[in-house]
Amino acid sequence: GKDFFFFVHEPHCLGFGEEREWTVQEWRKDQGIEAFDEINAEWTDLIVRKRSFPPDLKLTPQSKQMFFLVSYNIDKFREFVFQSSFLSRYLIDRDTVQKMREDELALLRFGMKWLKWLFFKEGRFELKQKP
Repeated sequence: GKDFFFFVHEPHCLGFGEEREWTVQEWRKDQGIEAFDEINAEWTDLIVRKRSFPPDLKLTPQSKQMFFLVSYNIDKFREFVFQSSFLSRYLIDRDTVQKMREDELALLRFGMKWLKWLFFKEGRFELKQKP
């Protein structure tokens, strides 16, 4: 469907006292909403797909922990990626690693891909070959 928007007057929102008028598109761009919507759509997809699991299929405690790490604690997920053995175990291209180091949104996008692979085996994560 088509997106729709409406105004909600909240005491903490000072924007209604400003003289400048914004279109919805201008405001969304100014606030960086597109990136939020993109990540939120990925996260919602994970939740909806998880609900479609058969009742007897349960996530492991480690899988649940990883879901919460990516979803709610990006700093700890960053530690997991860069300070654990993760990068020495999986083939992750240098550009992706560099982007994750520099850009929190890139790290979050990577986390969503990781979760989709972890839960649904969607996408591709390869183990490094041992010498």
